[in-house]
Amino acid sequence: MKSIQAHSNTRIQFLSFIIIALLCFTTLSAQETPGTVQDSTKTTYSFADLSLPNPDSIVTKYEYDPTTDRYIYSETLGNFNINYPI
Repeated sequence: MKSIQAHSNTRIQFLSFIIIALLCFTTLSAQETPGTVQDSTKTTYSFADLSLPNPDSIVTKYEYDPTTDRYIYSETLGNFNINYPI
């Protein structure tokens, strides 16, 4: 009876050791930080602040809608609405 209990305790200790070791190793690997990735398409210009004005053919305006009590912003090109009002 003691040999079965000793074998069971040894097995529990072994499994506990394996579980603790796996938890420690996954924590260690999660602490690694990846290196910085370099941009492969280096340009001398920054396109982040590139903004062009609308041409004169695009008319932007606000219209008051009394039923909703809100102003509606629209941009039109001739008779065609080029954006959906909010």
